[in-house]
Parts: sequence; structure tokens; C-alpha cells
Amino acid sequence: MTTANLAPITDLFAAEDKARAVARDMLPLLAATLRAQYPTGVHLALYRDSDGELSYHSVRTAQGETVFRFPTRWWDMGRFPQPVPAEIAALWPDHDASDPGTVLSMIQQVDQHGVLSFLPDEAMWPHEEDLDLTPVGLRLICPCGAPDGVCAPCCGTEPCGPNVCSACTLWRSR
Repeated sequence: MTTANLAPITDLFAAEDKARAVARDMLPLLAATLRAQYPTGVHLALYRDSDGELSYHSVRTAQGETVFRFPTRWWDMGRFPQPVPAEIAALWPDHDASDPGTVLSMIQQVDQHGVLSFLPDEAMWPHEEDLDLTPVGLRLICPCGAPDGVCAPCCGTEPCGPNVCSACTLWRSR
């Protein structure tokens, strides 16, 4: 038997690792797109249904206060409330970044690679941690609070890289 046409299983693992890294790299774009819509929001809260499908719930402050609550039938809202800045829209070729369905579809695709995490405790509402499916969160700003995740000047987190604090670096690597 010849194995010339067979690929080693490590090829699959390497492809999955690469796909996970690309999905992780999409998080800042998703965050920037949503931050343009809800500039005072810090977290996008998403709920998972019984089939594991993510859906919009709300945009919240760092303390869990509601900035915007998505309607149950979020698709009826049409477009997001604000125009998507051209420089962000340009990063969505062949996709409409002002359409909540398009953005949610991308979030769901990214979620398939296991790069989203739970909403932080301080942003949860009372008893959400008791839900069968804890809310998933997408952080809309850098943990240091600098706009667009760029720290200039540095926020004081040590050590700092060129124009990027270590908090931003950690945020981008998650």
C-alpha cells in the first residue's frame, strides 16, 4: 500500500490552528464595527439558544448597564443606527457591515473556532450566571480604555510595546 496520496493528521490540526488564529484576528474588526454603532458600549452580550446558536441580546457598559437592548426580533430593526465608517466598511468587502444579520453571521462563524468568551461577571445582569447558557461577550473596547485599542500615550500597563500597551496586546491575542 502506498501512502503517497495520504496527508498526515497533523495537517488537519495545523489548518484548525490557523483558522482559529484568523478567527481571533477578526475580533477587533467585529468590535470596531459595533463600537461605531454604540460608542458608549463596552460589551456586546450574546445569548446562545438551546441549539447553541448565538443571537444578539444587548450592548452594555463595563458595569453591565444597558446601552442598547436588541429587540427579540432583531432582524426587524433593519440597519444599524449609525453609518459604518468608510475605513471599517472597506474591511468588509462583498459584505454589508451596516446589516446586523451580516455582522451576527460573522460573529457566529468566528464562534465556531472557540475564540469568544463569556461575558465578564461585572457586566452580567443579576442571575445571568445562573442561566443554563451563560451569556457570551464581545469586548468592544480595549481593556485599557483607549480608543480603537491604540494606547498613545500608554495607559500605564507594564511592559509597553511601541504605541500598544500590554493590555491591548493581551486583548488582541485572545
